[in-house]
Amino acid sequence: MPLRLRLTIFYMAALLPTITVLCLVADYLGSTRLHHQLDGDLQSNMELLATAIPSIQPLQAGDASRSRIASLYAPAGFEFKLFDEDGSTIYASSPAAEALPGLEATDSRPRSVVTRPQDSRLRVARTAVVSPAGQPLGFVVGAMSLDPTEAAIQSIRRVLIAAGGIAVVISALLCYLAARPTLWPLKELSPAIRDLTRQADFSRRLPEPRFGEMRELVQSVNSLIARMELALLAQRGLVDYSSHELKRPLTVIRTDVDVLNRFELPEGERRTTLAEIGIETEVLVQIVSELATVSRREEQAPNQTELDFVTLCTSVYERYSRRDQAHIYGFAGGGNVKVLGNPLRLEQMVLNLMENAAQNTPAGGLVLMNIETRNSIVRLSVTDTGAGIPEEEQPFVFERFFRGRHARHSRADGAGLGLFVVQSIAETHGGRVGFQSKVGKGSTFVIEIPALPHPQASFLTLT
Repeated sequence: MPLRLRLTIFYMAALLPTITVLCLVADYLGSTRLHHQLDGDLQSNMELLATAIPSIQPLQAGDASRSRIASLYAPAGFEFKLFDEDGSTIYASSPAAEALPGLEATDSRPRSVVTRPQDSRLRVARTAVVSPAGQPLGFVVGAMSLDPTEAAIQSIRRVLIAAGGIAVVISALLCYLAARPTLWPLKELSPAIRDLTRQADFSRRLPEPRFGEMRELVQSVNSLIARMELALLAQRGLVDYSSHELKRPLTVIRTDVDVLNRFELPEGERRTTLAEIGIETEVLVQIVSELATVSRREEQAPNQTELDFVTLCTSVYERYSRRDQAHIYGFAGGGNVKVLGNPLRLEQMVLNLMENAAQNTPAGGLVLMNIETRNSIVRLSVTDTGAGIPEEEQPFVFERFFRGRHARHSRADGAGLGLFVVQSIAETHGGRVGFQSKVGKGSTFVIEIPALPHPQASFLTLT
């Protein structure tokens, strides 16, 4: 069953009880008002009659009294029966009035009765007849037919039923028509999703309604499509860049292997060729490692444990400074600064900062690592005395695959992923990354991540 029809049925299921209750209330109010109007007319006629009868003297059964009583004003539809004090009938206004019962003295308020043999439904009431001197003369029972009132009530009910039915039909039609523009985005959503699945065209966007929940739904879907488009573009960029970066070292390795297999090389050249294969293999390992890190950017750091961040940074610093003899290294920091994180990912983050500083610093330049703690935040900074980063390149420093002009000129290898990986790892540990750089003076990259309590003082060493 279409959603549009289901919404209409649901709406009508909620509307029908409301219309029914309204019709019942209108019927009750209308019938009550008509009955009250009839009772008011009956009591007014009874009061007029009770006021006029004492003028007829003597008040007794007989033709004289009957003729004088008959001359009294009696509106159409009003019947009455006059009784003496003993309850004997003195006068009846019509044959139908003969069937009126002699009510009890307490029956002064109108009530409904059925007379025989006509089976007429009447509204009857009783009132006392008193002389001007206050002497009881008898009582009179008046009646008015309920048939006109019941006919009016039945007419009202027929009108209510017809109006309720028309209201239901019109409401159902309006609901069905109104559901079309409301559900239109959903109708557009289905083929769009099918096209996305079939064609992988993530450049399309759904037109947004002007307001309402459907607008929020379509905005969410468009946001999802945009993220999928960015992910697809990033994936294509990753594949394109991977094929480009891997092509050169693989080509060199293949050429060197062919040379080793086809020619008898002197021992010196053979060792040089093997060394070149080793270097290109290291480049491949680095590129694959960085690409693997990029592919896990959205993951949270797994297996987080409490660790000493100063010890971790010191270990990375010592290993890298021993390996690189072309620069001067300095380290400031110490004590016991605890953080919660994954040691392998944090080591990679610190190592990438060290490599970035060393690769952009000329031989003999200074690379300084500093660790300090402020307000439960551990702050790691790595400063170099390299060429610096031009202002026009600074907004793109942390983008994946970005390599500045100096990096492209000084190094042929590299994937442009080092700082991107640094930012990713810092963010998965609840931290952030920033930098300051001035052309010709160098750069300082800073990482801040949450520290556990009780940091200690620092010291300074130079190597």
